[in-house]
Amino acid sequence: MKLGAPAGVPTSPPRAICDLARQARARNSPAAPGLEQSCRADLAATGAAIAQVDAIVADARAAETDNLSRQGFDIATAIFGDPALGGYGNTGTGPVSLAMRDQLTPAGKRGFDASVKLHLSRDYTPTPVEAAPTITANANPVLVPNGQDAGTTTITWIAAPAYTYSEIYLSVDNGEWTEFARGGDGSKPTTIKLGTSQTFRMMVYEGQAGTPKIIATLTVTARN
Repeated sequence: MKLGAPAGVPTSPPRAICDLARQARARNSPAAPGLEQSCRADLAATGAAIAQVDAIVADARAAETDNLSRQGFDIATAIFGDPALGGYGNTGTGPVSLAMRDQLTPAGKRGFDASVKLHLSRDYTPTPVEAAPTITANANPVLVPNGQDAGTTTITWIAAPAYTYSEIYLSVDNGEWTEFARGGDGSKPTTIKLGTSQTFRMMVYEGQAGTPKIIATLTVTARN
């Protein structure tokens, strides 16, 4: 899974100036050419910044030796590049991107086309984050009713989808560890005396043997 843009890379594309440019062009405003130039400059800056942190984009950009061709390449990188690095992440050409291409020189169009071909050949879909194994108590702390010396809670552990087997051990008041449960995902009630604590250690394995891949702990207390 990607964890955000590296330092120095815009966290969002320069949409505002480009939106203003399109609106001005639609109104035939005399401000349109200047706004469009600013839009192209901002897009090019974003694309160049993406190339600084993406080696594949940098190599393809380096093949464009002409400055205007690189400008076109950078503009397309901003439009079609990785959203995690500041690009729009467009997955195909359309009227807006083609209108942007039409504003470029022949060299700029060549770089633009090369960039589009590169980015549309890549998959920028974020990698799903796998749920980490967890162990929880419902409730924690355990509220013991007046006149009673203990209460109950339910311990629930989930190792899937990444893992299928775990062993749960219990220590009362930091004492000796004893087995509480083992196997796949599950839950089990436990009784805890007032003024004591129970610590659970969840050891997650890829199979039913070997070294645990993940160890999670949970401490449960009881009070009035």
